[in-house]
Amino acid sequence: MVQVAGRLAAACDVAIATEGSSFGLPEALFGLVPGLIAPYLLERITPHAMRLWAMECKNRAASDALAAGLIDEIVVADGLAQVAAAWAWKLSRL
Repeated sequence: MVQVAGRLAAACDVAIATEGSSFGLPEALFGLVPGLIAPYLLERITPHAMRLWAMECKNRAASDALAAGLIDEIVVADGLAQVAAAWAWKLSRL
């Protein structure tokens, strides 16, 4: 299982995850709020979802991150390189 901080995914233009990835906002565990990344999170997820994710401090499955809009695609681990290459090709055409 790969654990990814939600703040990292939020800063990406395109976020691809494998089925085994998990996402979270653990800042509150350290007495912090995800303030610096909040503008990027709010571009991807709703304010309500951001508050819940920040307050609950729990890991969420890739399917939850996709439903919230934090990531763009879920792939099987063996297909990650191929999907990433396809996205790189699409983006290189801009």
